[in-house]
Amino acid sequence: MSRVSLEGKSTGRRFFGCPFEEMEDCGYVYWIDPKWPAYMENALSELWGRVESTPYFSAQDVMFMVQDLKKLSAEKSKAVDEKMKLELKIVDMVHEMSRLQSRKGGHFFAGCRNMKIGS
Repeated sequence: MSRVSLEGKSTGRRFFGCPFEEMEDCGYVYWIDPKWPAYMENALSELWGRVESTPYFSAQDVMFMVQDLKKLSAEKSKAVDEKMKLELKIVDMVHEMSRLQSRKGGHFFAGCRNMKIGS
């Protein structure tokens, strides 16, 4: 039975394999196509090494990652909202302090020129 190699440095080469379909591997292999040149075998070996070292994630792993991402995104959104509320509270406090200072005849913002609120 004619087949095509789908792994290792012989990827893409046609061969005759075991004629007994019920046997998984009887050890019979006859290559139809010639060997690849050395540079091609090296390239295929390197590519297969990369494929084998790439982590595999199951569908369940991906679902858990998506759930975690949604949860973290919601937490980030909540933290950004809280930060904005706190910054607005600071602005209100600064304005109130300025108002109180101006009642006393001083100028509160004179010492706040280089003050930065937020990130």
